Amino acid sequence: MATGLHMTLEEVRKAVQTRGGNLACPICASEEFVMEEATVLGAGKQEAYGGHRLKRAQLICENCAFVINFDLARLERLAERR
Repeated sequence: MATGLHMTLEEVRKAVQTRGGNLACPICASEEFVMEEATVLGAGKQEAYGGHRLKRAQLICENCAFVINFDLARLERLAERR
């Protein structure tokens, strides 16, 4: 598994599969995606907006352009448990 929250598309696919899922678009059922990493600025109850950076993987369907988001830190932790 990659470190530093930089996972590849295949690592994301494998992590989803180890949890019993199948990486397919919920709109068109395509299994072809491109992946972009994004940082989302979030906030908790005690923080100001932008006080917390969340690492996300955005999987974009090659067929219909639907976007699926994954929390990279959580997905990596789940994959390591298996």
